[in-house]
Amino acid sequence: MEPQKTQDPPTQTPPVSEPAPVSGPAAPGATPPVSAAPASPAKKSNMKMILLVVLVVLIVVVAWLLLKK
Repeated sequence: MEPQKTQDPPTQTPPVSEPAPVSGPAAPGATPPVSAAPASPAKKSNMKMILLVVLVVLIVVVAWLLLKK
């Protein structure tokens, strides 16, 4: 009986590389939260992606409102 480790390195790589091209001026603000998480299971990656999208949208909206004034 061999112990099975529940580590998913391939699932952690795509979410980290995706936000880079998406976030233009919001890159410095959106990068720390992504790298702040030490380890996330495959189930939490979906929630993490949703939170990241919400964060980017909020940053873009705030930036747009500031530029509009």
